[in-house]
Amino acid sequence: MATITIGKSFGAIALALGLVLSSGIGATEAATVKAGAKCTTLNKKSTVGLKTYTCVKSGSKKVWKLTSTAPALGSAKRPVPVGTSLKIGNFKFTFNEYVDDASWYVCSENMFNDGCTYDDNYDGIPDPEATTRWVQFNVTATNMGDETEEPYIAEVGVVAGGKLISQGIFGPTVSDDLGDIAIMPGFSDTGSLYVQLDISKDPSQMVLIPSSWDNKYYFFNVQ
Repeated sequence: MATITIGKSFGAIALALGLVLSSGIGATEAATVKAGAKCTTLNKKSTVGLKTYTCVKSGSKKVWKLTSTAPALGSAKRPVPVGTSLKIGNFKFTFNEYVDDASWYVCSENMFNDGCTYDDNYDGIPDPEATTRWVQFNVTATNMGDETEEPYIAEVGVVAGGKLISQGIFGPTVSDDLGDIAIMPGFSDTGSLYVQLDISKDPSQMVLIPSSWDNKYYFFNVQ
């Protein structure tokens, strides 16, 4: 304790007083809260991480009971807020910005992307008859691993109109694709992910699907 530096006797008194005060407010309450552990105040709640425990009567004892578990960050019920990082595999991903219509850029990069055509100069442009548009998600990836890696994402999708719409493995050919950036350990870089979306729909969330095999979905709010 800091009081020890101004005199041994005063420090001892302060330490003893601290112990008395601690026992006076219920030392048992300070013990680790977990299911089945003793508690002192009926109906009192304590939150540890994502779990909430309630003090209940069990026979003649009062014990902590797990009563609720909050959704994990990145789940559909608790999307990652804009500007907040979420670790997936060896990378932390942070959603930064949403571009509603990136079709001009996507088509200028490659006229053979879906929804694109070309003008009289054979430059790629959005197909005026297309009923879809390309939307862009600006994302920063931070390499938390030990090797230089690309932040591979198997699929990217959106939540629009209450439905999950996945781009699948057929993303557009663009030079700023997040998955094509090699990032050294401990460093960050920013790239983009794209989804082709009906012109009448607006995304409320971006969805990252790291693997096509384990069916794990990570949700990020876009506003």
